[in-house]
Amino acid sequence: MRCNNCGKESGGKYCIYCGEKLSDEDVKILTQTYKKDGLESKEKDNDEVKLPLVYRMWFIIVVAFLTGCLFSIPAIIMLIVRIKKYPDRKKPAVICLLVLGILAIISILSIVAGYISSTANEKAIEEYLKNGDYESAIEYVDKNYDATGYSYYSKKADIYVASDDYDSAAQSIMDYCNNQPNYTKLATDAESRLLKYKDKVTDKKNEEISELLEKIKTEKAEKEKEEKEKEELKTEAEKAKVEAAKAKAEAEKAKKEAEESKAKAEKADEEAKKIREESKTQAKKSKEENNKLQTDKKEAKDTTQNAKESNSNKADEFRNGQEDDVVGNSNRIIKDLSEVKRGQGYRSEDGLMAISVTEIPMCWKVTIYSFDDRGNLEDKSSDDGYKRSDGTYYTKDGVNFYFDGENIIIINDDGSETRCVYDPDFPIY
Repeated sequence: MRCNNCGKESGGKYCIYCGEKLSDEDVKILTQTYKKDGLESKEKDNDEVKLPLVYRMWFIIVVAFLTGCLFSIPAIIMLIVRIKKYPDRKKPAVICLLVLGILAIISILSIVAGYISSTANEKAIEEYLKNGDYESAIEYVDKNYDATGYSYYSKKADIYVASDDYDSAAQSIMDYCNNQPNYTKLATDAESRLLKYKDKVTDKKNEEISELLEKIKTEKAEKEKEEKEKEELKTEAEKAKVEAAKAKAEAEKAKKEAEESKAKAEKADEEAKKIREESKTQAKKSKEENNKLQTDKKEAKDTTQNAKESNSNKADEFRNGQEDDVVGNSNRIIKDLSEVKRGQGYRSEDGLMAISVTEIPMCWKVTIYSFDDRGNLEDKSSDDGYKRSDGTYYTKDGVNFYFDGENIIIINDDGSETRCVYDPDFPIY
């Protein structure tokens, strides 16, 4: 029974593991088994320990039928091992061994009885033949032999041969042949007996034997031909099956290749379409960029033209406002700037400033440089310069100057002048 406290199986009124009292209705009957070394208590329980597969009875029986049934050595060995290893469960194995033994004995006895019976029949027939009683021998064969088997007809033929009656011996074998469903399944000895009797029988029986042998030969030839045709058909069918499988494999291969080719063609079409679309997009983009460039050029040209016109107008306005603002005296030697060294530096005698001029459309670009005591550039400014009617020049920033043929003279606000001499080593800033 199972203890309600610890859950383990135990017998008696108290649990042998925890000492808890067991209920009266759960108390099981204990049996006592005696061994050589003393008394041992053992609980009766319907649950058996599961045996390994090789020792279970159903498995042993299956092995017995698969490996020789009554004379299965593996099954017998497993039964013996089970009896020795599990003596408390030897009863089914012992019963099975006894049954196998009994059946084996019965089989052996049947074989021995058949052998004895056959030997007895042979002795009885030999006794009749020894006494010359051939009719009794034939009657004995009719009574004790199976009339459907070849041994019945062959034994009667042997008796007739012993009595020198070869026609009857041949007829017995012929009866056997004619009673068979077809001549192709005759006993191997039947034809050889007929050939043996052929020269010892009467002419009429000889003809009958010849006709029968010819029928046997013809039927066997037809059977062989039929079997050969079946074999050829089978071979052709197998060959056709192989060819069909091969054709199927080739068709599948061709299908696969066609699918791959189709996929490649589709991919190529997609790539070509993509390239065409990209080319179209690029062409459109190039066209738009070209149109934009042309528009920008046109706008730049218009802007430049407008700027030129505006600068020209502003210069005219500025000149008109500066025409009379000439500072200095009328004894200056003034030359046109066309003889000046364009873009070259003209440095003052104190080295604190310099000037350079460059001709541009409608005016001159004038750049003024300022230096410190060490000759380092401090400032640089550029402006447009315009010519007055007296030959002097001015900028919007208020710089007034003129060119005397060799030097650029800057006219200061107080009327004094600063001479700037051409400096061939003047750096380009």
